[in-house]
Amino acid sequence: MAIVIALRRIDREWKVVLVGGLAGGMLEFAMSLIQQYLLGNRSWNYANEPLNIGGRTTVPFMLFRGLLCYLIVRFILPLVLWLVHLIDDTWHTRLATILLAWILIDAVVTLPAIFLYGQRANGVVSDNWFAQHIRRLSMTTSCACISRTCACESHRGSSGTIYRPQARSAVMAHGRHARLAPS
Repeated sequence: MAIVIALRRIDREWKVVLVGGLAGGMLEFAMSLIQQYLLGNRSWNYANEPLNIGGRTTVPFMLFRGLLCYLIVRFILPLVLWLVHLIDDTWHTRLATILLAWILIDAVVTLPAIFLYGQRANGVVSDNWFAQHIRRLSMTTSCACISRTCACESHRGSSGTIYRPQARSAVMAHGRHARLAPS
């Protein structure tokens, strides 16, 4: 968002698209590296896509991000700023505090869930109370059963054992849970 806000000062449309696309591509590349080196896994791999950059991002996606930045800077951001100026000054701090709390709560749930996902992808299933609680919170809308060991509550057998599917090659999403397609 900081980049998008900074882009609104650029007067040429093509510069907004270029800088927004490059910034989005660099961010995606950096997040892929950080995830790989901190957690030992990767959530995406564009190695088979045309014009990929190290399999971590692609030029077409960067162009799309640049166009999206242009739309946000020229149309959405002015509307949001207009709406913000309609809010009474006494509510600005309250709303900022509420949004900050929301972001912090999301981070407290998301970061451990990403860490547990990395462990599951490496074959390590944590089953302590904290992991169970985070898994319960993070798996309410989706299930990342892409490793050989699935620790989702709905994939546990009646005896409480963890479902261990056979090795598969591709992931296909079905409903609330990811299902591994046969090789």
